Amino acid sequence: MAENGFTIERNGTFYSILNVHKDASQAEINERHRALSLIFHPDRQQDEAAKETATREFLKIQKAYQVLSDPFLRLVYDTLGERGLAISWPEELQTKPTEEIRHTLTSTILELDRKQKRDLILPRGKVACSILAGSLFSADVGSASDKWTTSLSKRIRGVHFVPISVSHNVQKKINEKTSVGFEARATFTGNKAASPDYLGTVRHQWSPRIESVANLSFLYPHVTKVETTYRDEDNTLKVKGVVASNYHLVPPALTVSFSRKLFRSGPERGKITLHLGRKFPSLALMYLSPPSINLSTLVRQKQSLPSISGFQYRAIEKAFGISFMGILPKLSASAAVTFTELSTRIRVALEYGLEGLSWSFSAQWSGDAVGVSASTVIQATAILLQLDFSYLEQQLSLPIILSTEFNAFIAWGTIILPTACALLGHHFLIIPGRRLRRLAKIQAAHKIFEEDSDSRKERNAVENLLKDSAGRSARVERGKEGLVIEEAMYGAAEADEAARNLSLNVTTPVQALVRKSQLYIPGGTKVSDRNFDHPILIPFLIHTFCQSVLQGFSDPAPFTSKSLRVRYLFRGRIHYADIPDNVPVVLPLAEHELEKCT
Repeated sequence: MAENGFTIERNGTFYSILNVHKDASQAEINERHRALSLIFHPDRQQDEAAKETATREFLKIQKAYQVLSDPFLRLVYDTLGERGLAISWPEELQTKPTEEIRHTLTSTILELDRKQKRDLILPRGKVACSILAGSLFSADVGSASDKWTTSLSKRIRGVHFVPISVSHNVQKKINEKTSVGFEARATFTGNKAASPDYLGTVRHQWSPRIESVANLSFLYPHVTKVETTYRDEDNTLKVKGVVASNYHLVPPALTVSFSRKLFRSGPERGKITLHLGRKFPSLALMYLSPPSINLSTLVRQKQSLPSISGFQYRAIEKAFGISFMGILPKLSASAAVTFTELSTRIRVALEYGLEGLSWSFSAQWSGDAVGVSASTVIQATAILLQLDFSYLEQQLSLPIILSTEFNAFIAWGTIILPTACALLGHHFLIIPGRRLRRLAKIQAAHKIFEEDSDSRKERNAVENLLKDSAGRSARVERGKEGLVIEEAMYGAAEADEAARNLSLNVTTPVQALVRKSQLYIPGGTKVSDRNFDHPILIPFLIHTFCQSVLQGFSDPAPFTSKSLRVRYLFRGRIHYADIPDNVPVVLPLAEHELEKCT
């Protein structure tokens, strides 16, 4: 897909520029385009400075109208946002049904994001190096008469590597539905020669809901794995089969997994998994509660200052269930919290069966290209510390076996020491850095808000262009005791010290929006429920109506949520309204009335 001439705007939406709702009809869009074009047409301005300002606003209006007046471009914009307009779509796509167009749009944007990452470094590699470190804490190493240096030396020499595995994977897309992959693996054990293996993978998308993956090992015993997945908005069905050429020695295995959304209004799911293999069959019943991501919270996080601690915004997920290995039951439960500002996830999991209690504690941090995770697994028979590092598509995994039996001292040490290091790093490194970024945002907002800033001058120039229209509207409304804006202030919704004195007088622009004794400004966050399972699409599916891009407005405090405070007259009575940015502005309303004018 090639890119066309659209320039991506970051300051608002096309609906905001025309001051229409996302569901506005074509007639409403045409009417607003005509009205705004008359006000901001450059030929109507005499002053050169005013003409320059009007030209910029006029071009924004024409660009918004160009998109919203075209049914196909409007569908692209509603589905993907402005990023979708930067792609040159094939003409034949415009003749397809709406649902097929939406699927093509989202599939294409997902593929473009994947391609951008793959273009950075195409191959994927992984090194897993298991370390047997039980000698560091074993009481059987050395003797009581040894010096501490001698004892330490013996313990360190006792640490050794168990099998090291290296894998390298490349993939190639054949067409829109099919891709193939090749992976080479090698396992090293002590002084023995490497044990290689070569695997091929074929992935095919039969339909938007059905996908199959086949994996074949080229070396004996030629293990073949085939998995088919059906997925819709409410259900997911997976069937996986494994068979080897020596099937008479190793019977084939079959796994069937089915999950379903339990409630219409919530993301909770129920999952059942049945496994049939050479050993006892197993059955697992699980209740899954995915991360409770509130999309309005994501929008608020994007618009607000970064919190100093980074713990302000979080998503919680949990799961619990029971599994049977033959007739032996095992209970399991897990809970995780993701701190979205810090890109950090912490998870605790428990399992209890006839073998006793086992539990794990893990923490994961991921950036744009780098990821780090650490987890501790504590069982009655072993204590394991797992460290994983990744850069782009390259991964290093270090499973460290600290003990082959339960040891309370080691167990608590593997939890307390990493946690203490993380807390110290958070306190001395992360918090100071976030505090500096927060201060920088505040200072930038104050600088932009100054009277001599370019953005403030442009806003004032736009306001001057609206004075005639606002004056006529006010005179007409006063004559019939209609809607007259006495004062309108746009600023921070909450009394935040950082946003002190950051508010704009927008009386003139608001009065200019009054039509037939009524004022309506769309607001809120509209989110498409489609493809919610794809986190990469969330930024494109959030459409926030920003009052700050209305003509004569600007954003006085970009780091926090804002509200419009309006004092107005209607039928000779004083009214007052304090309306947040995410709520539509509808005036007049009876509940806004304060008192009767004398």
